[in-house]
Amino acid sequence: MKKLSFIYLFVLFFLPQIVFSNQVAEEQIKKVLSNFEKSWNKRDLEGFISCFHNDARIMTGGDRRFVSKEEYKKIIPQRWQQWGELNFEKPNIEISECGKKAKVIVTAKFSVMGVKFVFYMVPQEDRWLILVQEY
Repeated sequence: MKKLSFIYLFVLFFLPQIVFSNQVAEEQIKKVLSNFEKSWNKRDLEGFISCFHNDARIMTGGDRRFVSKEEYKKIIPQRWQQWGELNFEKPNIEISECGKKAKVIVTAKFSVMGVKFVFYMVPQEDRWLILVQEY
């Protein structure tokens, strides 16, 4: 009986808060993806790079090496020339139970090709940031 009471209380009081919290986080993550896409297409370097955490590890190049945010900033203008416009398809967002990290899988359709990105994101202050970018 005690076990059932605990389950009932959990479902009644805590589950709605977790669901609501994840919905808010998902909307915030979608906003970052939208900013990523818009700033890429506007060639807005500062807006684009602001989507990344200061300690971000960003995969780039055919050799799939990881670079820092500052190194990536130097590479982006060349990528704009090579890849053209960007449109994200609908993302698959998985938020951890504790709401402290998220895994986002999204296909990016560039003018020249499509790429499946995997972003590992973390909340910082009032927004989510990309901590790791892989493809």
